Amino acid sequence: MFLKQIQVKNFRLLMDYNVVLDEGLTLFVGKNNAGKTTLMNLIKLVVEGNELRFDDYPIQCRRILYQVISDFWNGTCSLNDCLEKISAPMVRFYIDYSKEAEDDFLGGLSPFIIDLDEKVSVAIIDIKYIFAVTEETLFKLKKSYDELVQNTEKEIAEVKEAPNSNPDEIEREISMEDEIDVKILSKVVEQNFPKLFSFHISAVNPTNDKDTQEKSKKELSDLFVFRTIGAERALDEAENSQKKPLGAIIQRLFKSDVSEIEEEIVGQTKTLRDFVDRQSLNAENKVNDLLSDIVDNMIAFGYPTAEEMQLYAKTQFSMENDIINNTDLSYMTADQKETLPSSHNGLGYKNLIKITLLLKEFARDVRQNAKSAIPILFLEEPEAHMHPQLQAVFVGHLEDVLSKFSGNPIQIIMSTHSSHIANTVPFKNIRYLRKKANQVICKNLNEFCGEKDRIGEEYEKNIDFLRKYLTLSRCDLYFCDKAILVEGAAERLLLPDMIKKCERAGKFAGVTPTLTSQYCTIIEVGGAYAHRFFDFVDFLEIPTLILTDIDFVDKNQRKALRKNADNTSNSTIKKWGHDILNIALTKKIDLEQILA
Repeated sequence: MFLKQIQVKNFRLLMDYNVVLDEGLTLFVGKNNAGKTTLMNLIKLVVEGNELRFDDYPIQCRRILYQVISDFWNGTCSLNDCLEKISAPMVRFYIDYSKEAEDDFLGGLSPFIIDLDEKVSVAIIDIKYIFAVTEETLFKLKKSYDELVQNTEKEIAEVKEAPNSNPDEIEREISMEDEIDVKILSKVVEQNFPKLFSFHISAVNPTNDKDTQEKSKKELSDLFVFRTIGAERALDEAENSQKKPLGAIIQRLFKSDVSEIEEEIVGQTKTLRDFVDRQSLNAENKVNDLLSDIVDNMIAFGYPTAEEMQLYAKTQFSMENDIINNTDLSYMTADQKETLPSSHNGLGYKNLIKITLLLKEFARDVRQNAKSAIPILFLEEPEAHMHPQLQAVFVGHLEDVLSKFSGNPIQIIMSTHSSHIANTVPFKNIRYLRKKANQVICKNLNEFCGEKDRIGEEYEKNIDFLRKYLTLSRCDLYFCDKAILVEGAAERLLLPDMIKKCERAGKFAGVTPTLTSQYCTIIEVGGAYAHRFFDFVDFLEIPTLILTDIDFVDKNQRKALRKNADNTSNSTIKKWGHDILNIALTKKIDLEQILA
């Protein structure tokens, strides 16, 4: 079983968001602030049953919330009307268990299967933060609001009346006076936000949306084993470093379930611990003898008295603490005669080591919960500090390595800003995120590959070309603001300089943001292949400019000057004429019409 689909409403920029996940790897691509991390944060939030924060509630929804509260205070809106008008942040999980046999143990999923239809193999779970307040709660908000308004008005009046007040400060206070209601209401709501929304989990009947059953936080948390490996991974293993992050991970791995350790090793471990305990006691006794002498000498000075103070040392050796504080990774020379400290390793190597250790730790948790939960790994931007070839190899082997560690298939949700990773992963596994009109939209590239109205021999050729081209060229279409498709290297080299010169000459005056401040990717595709990108850039909704030669030919399809030209041999222009001017691909194209 696996998490098949996620629907989100009213969480940050995920206003009406829907994403279909792959059973294995799902890769999220897109520019910064496109919502890649938001989804991971949301799933972690709801699975752990944490409170909704004010910053998680969309600005559009906040404005409605402020208005509703104000209307209630004014007596123009009843409590029931208020409750109905507020949009609840929610997430819906679709769990696919179609591959499980009838007699398989479904573990943590069992409480969420409430239908009786044997043909249904999807469980639906709704998690909502419902606006659930009483009249008493809203009146308490009103009291806090009135107090803040009075205090603020008093402060503004004092600034205005002060003899030595700065004119700019007075102007600022006057402008604030105009917005006092909204600002203070926002502050009051923020301070009391967790009290306004209650957390609800319910199982939904896939055959009847109105048939639901309330579930507990524990039932939801028992369903998943998940780990987030964030983009910010501390890697400092230098000798002077106060923390040794890799050592801390090794320490956690050291605390393995005894059931996973062979009996012989368990005995050896116990012997070692007994030895450490004896040494700890001996050290403790020696230290206390020393402290006793110190206290006696202090008393000789007259302070403190023997009754006032006695010092005692409790010394505790710990293998676990020693692993954290004293374990450093070194690497050995080829002849295995010398070692060098981990601080001599590059950050890319350290990043790979840390991710591998975290994967090993997560795999242990999966093994311990193999029969009761759905394992999900969230991996943010693994490419940090890795060279391009290593990025591609890492992603190519990730699923196999993780399955080897855990003994079970694991669902992976990964985000990246690397074109090397993005172009290594098949189309069907990629989800393209784009910010649009104050919300995030998600495009499933699997849908692009299988659009019913586009299926055909020519379309299949285009898809095949794009797969190969993206892999070979490492093009970064997924991360750009705009794209320019050009014929060859000359255009690719010249265009950036031409754009800069045009801007210096004032050609883009009044245009904000300017072209140079946007990320515009220039892709060398050749005149014969630009048309293969038409459907793809349209699907991604990327504004695109195509620069191509006209390639004049005569009626015999030989190269010709314009005055002798009868047609064009350029496939891109022919496709453009077909799509835009409704000219059949088999018919001659009027050059004057094209040029116009």
